[in-house]
Amino acid sequence: MPEKSGINPDSIKCRTHRCDLFILWIIVLCIFFEPCFWSFGNSSNIDSLTAGLRQTVNDSDVVDILVLLSQEYWYIQPDTAYLIAHDAFKKAEKKGMKKLMSNAANSMAASFFLQGDYPNALMHWLNALKISEELNDKKIIARSLGNIGLVYGKQGDYPKALAYYFRALNADEILANKNGIARHLGNIGLIYEEQGNHSKAIEYYFKAEKLYEELKLKRDIVINLGNIGQVYNSQGNYSKALKYFFKALKINNEIGDKIYNTVWLGDIGLVYQNQGDSALAEEIGR
Repeated sequence: MPEKSGINPDSIKCRTHRCDLFILWIIVLCIFFEPCFWSFGNSSNIDSLTAGLRQTVNDSDVVDILVLLSQEYWYIQPDTAYLIAHDAFKKAEKKGMKKLMSNAANSMAASFFLQGDYPNALMHWLNALKISEELNDKKIIARSLGNIGLVYGKQGDYPKALAYYFRALNADEILANKNGIARHLGNIGLIYEEQGNHSKAIEYYFKAEKLYEELKLKRDIVINLGNIGQVYNSQGNYSKALKYFFKALKINNEIGDKIYNTVWLGDIGLVYQNQGDSALAEEIGR
């Protein structure tokens, strides 16, 4: 059964008016299939998977399709996504297919995460981690650790969030997975920022930025630049804040993302307002 390709979601991390990388790359939940969030809920995908399910008799293929189908419902009917993934988990469990159990547990966790039900999301990601450790599946171990860190971050348990992010970072460093390394570095920076540790936040954001530039991941570069700008703005270093917000805006224009243009322009306007230049802030806001 082919895997979905696309942006890794380990990045649903939107707080206030900006995306904090992540992170669950909607920029957001890292699960086995690395689905592309922009295509979720596509009716043609749902129809195709449903038709495939009716024609499939192989047990492992049935579970694979159910997990993919559950992902399609994440953003339109997360409760339905959970029920489908739960069915997949039970079918895999009955046949002793542990890797598929891990995949299904990941999707159940994601469905709860997207509903803001962090305790249940945590329970299922911890289960996915346990299964992947039994299988010694290092790739899924790293992603599960990152997702668990994400949940603890959402719950405001920053020490545990950092502990799991550092474990995830170490796991992806062993795998030489630069995408994962960059993502974890950015998430660690975010937690330090939430704790008010600006020097550490900047340190890890710059480490992430270096890797994102090496990987030429422009969307992630933009978000990370915005995070750097936010830290400088919080420190009252307005010239550096503007420097990074304008860099983010420039690259975002190259990508053609009009939604995020509004975000960066809003941030730039706030900096001018903080500087006491209300007229320029108003002009930027127009």
